[in-house]
Formats: sequence, C-alpha cells, structure tokens
Amino acid sequence: MWNRKYLLTIFGLLTLSCDILGTATVVYESIGGKATFACKKTQNDDKWTYKSNDFATEDIVIRSSKRMLELRGHLPMVKRARIVQDFSLEIKDVESSDEGIYKCSSEGKEYKLCIVSVHADPQGPGVQFTPLKIKCAICENTPRIWQHPHKINIMNSNNYIINKEEGTIEIKSLSMEDAGTWTCKITNFHIEYKLQIIGFTGNSSLTTFCKKGDTAYLPCQLHSLPSVPDFGNLIITGGGWKKKAEQDSMDQLLFLQFMNRELSWNLSVVNKRLTFHSENIGRNLSVTIKNVQLKDAGEYICEVQFNTRILKKTVKILVEDVITEVTHSTGVNKSGHKKMSLWMFILIGVVAFVLIVLLIIVTILIIRHQRLRAQAKRRAYQRQALTPKQYCQCHRSRNRNGYSRQPVKEKLLDEEFY
Repeated sequence: MWNRKYLLTIFGLLTLSCDILGTATVVYESIGGKATFACKKTQNDDKWTYKSNDFATEDIVIRSSKRMLELRGHLPMVKRARIVQDFSLEIKDVESSDEGIYKCSSEGKEYKLCIVSVHADPQGPGVQFTPLKIKCAICENTPRIWQHPHKINIMNSNNYIINKEEGTIEIKSLSMEDAGTWTCKITNFHIEYKLQIIGFTGNSSLTTFCKKGDTAYLPCQLHSLPSVPDFGNLIITGGGWKKKAEQDSMDQLLFLQFMNRELSWNLSVVNKRLTFHSENIGRNLSVTIKNVQLKDAGEYICEVQFNTRILKKTVKILVEDVITEVTHSTGVNKSGHKKMSLWMFILIGVVAFVLIVLLIIVTILIIRHQRLRAQAKRRAYQRQALTPKQYCQCHRSRNRNGYSRQPVKEKLLDEEFY
C-alpha cells in the first residue's frame, strides 16, 4: 500500500511541474548565441535560480545582496552570465548544458531555455546526386518550417521528405541548386545551416559527336565553392575514366592513385592518344582523345571517389564514319569523288540559273525593242497623213477661169502644133 503522505508529495510535484510548463516562457537560442531573460528588481535580496528540469533542485545563478553586490553561484554558466537592464539576466556564448529553467524571484517569472541545433547526416559537404538528411533539433515538439536557399518553404515532394515529429528534411538526390543557406523556422526564432555541395560543372550526362580522325573532348570538372578549398572532411581517394564494354563490364582507361597523401595519374596503362591535365588533379579530370576511331565510340564514365561516397558523370561519344577506300583504276578515294560530284552539281545548278536569268532578260529586251519600233512606225505614218502636200509652182500659167495648168502639157501641145 502506498503511503498517503508519499502520494500527496507526488501529486504536489506533478501539479508544480504542470504549473511550470504552463507559465514558463520558452526562449529559443542556438549554441554560441546570447540568451536574455527579462525581469525587474523589486527588493534588495533578489536572485536568479536555475534547474535543469522540472524535478531538479534549484541552484543560484546570481543573487543581489542587501548591499547591492552580486553574489554568484557555482554553475557552469555563471562565468558567462551578467545582470543587465535593472535585473534582467543575460547569458553569452550559450552552451548545450545551459538548457533548463531560469526563475527570477523578484517577479516570479520563469523562462525555459531551449537550445536549437542543426546538423546534417552525413556530416560535411554534400555530394551531388547523393542523399542527405538535415535535422533541426529542439528540446520540445515544436512545429518547424524548412526554407530552401531560394527562399521557398519546402513541402513534401518526390525529392524532399519532411518529418514533422523529428524535425528533419531528407533530400533524396542533391543538386547544385540545393547549395546555400537552409533555414529552420520556429516561433519567433530561426536557425540557419549552410549546405555546401561538391558536384560537376555542366550536365551530368552529355553526348559528343565527332568524325573519324577528329579529336574528342571529355569534360569532367568539379564545381567547388570558395568556402570549401579542401572539401571539408571529404578526402578524394581515387577516380578516373572507364569505358562501358559489352555485358555491362568496364574497361579502365585512366585512373587516379592516392599515394603519400597525394593524387597522381597512373601513367603505366595510359593510351598514347589520351591527353589530360597534370595540374589541379582532383578538380579537373577532363581528357582528350586524339585521332578518334570507330572503336572509340561508346559510353565513358568519369568517377571521383571520396572516402565515403562516389561521384559519377557520363559522356557518350558518337563517331561518324568517313569512307576513304582507294579505287584501283584512278587511285582517287571515294570521298574525293563524292566531294567532286557534289561541287559539280552545285556549279551546274548555278550556271543553269544564270543562263535562265540571262535568257529571260534578253527576251524581255527583244520584245521591248519590237514594241518601240512598231510605235515609231505608227507615229511616222500619222505625221505623213497630217502634213499638206507641196507642189512646184514654177512655169505655171493660169487659164481664163484662174486655174493653173501644168507646164508639161502646154509644152507638148506647142510641139505638136508646130
């Protein structure tokens, strides 16, 4: 049987804890921040007390004596605490051990300091195309809102999963757009987490077209932020280029080796047609294939191996064949014949077009000339019809009626008469 006094004691403690939870003002602060609890002095013997939880005993943080002297206790935060603005308590450089309940005896105010922290799993910079979980941890189950670096509140989607109870956001596949400052919002408080991502510049998968005999460029450069000069706790342990062969097997073309804490190319198995960068190894793994052949067509994979994760990029090369067989009769290659025939067709087409244009121009000129000649004749005939006839008036005589006669006829009559 339970003792009656013991039961009353338990009931009293539960009631007191409920009162504290109901009246205590929650103050959120991150590690390293500054927490301030407001209070006013009402008497000379005021004090600030602290207890880690509702059932722990109170210890003095700072006490004001009758002589207005500050008497400090022996708690860890005492060295970082001070009285400001009458009798308000300020704690600098907050630590996780400072979390608990603070009480001002003068006004009976209680404050619950709740430490907020954010961390990622796995820790350190994120790697492109890999999953990441960020947790916003607080002392109680308070609603939290996640904000993307692009100032967008995140909701559950195919790539983002939010757990409200745990205060976590899970990113299934990191992209370079996820890099930046993530914000965990709580009531009257927010905390930021700077996410740095290591990934490739440009597209993670691309296709390159080239002709036989040309040079093919296979880009593979890491995008690094200025604030991550050494990738944090990530260490590059290897990497290189592989070509996908038949039956999903891989042929190693060029690979990095990590020896004596330095990266270097393994040059013992390098194809002579491959050229690569010897400087800034680990960030620039781009290679060039000279004198591309048909056998070089296929899918190439660039890998950067970290101590915990692997980053991959795919480059597909398509090689166009150029026929260079030599004929036995003339010794001219077929590609030359194809080029000559093509130019001949173009030349014939241009000449035919010019001749047609000239023929049209000549035809138009001839028709125009004929029309002009016809018009000239018509105008000349019209002028002749309108001009009065002029007859010679020499040796003409007039008859009795006043009309003249032709002198030729007169002369003939005279000759006949005589």
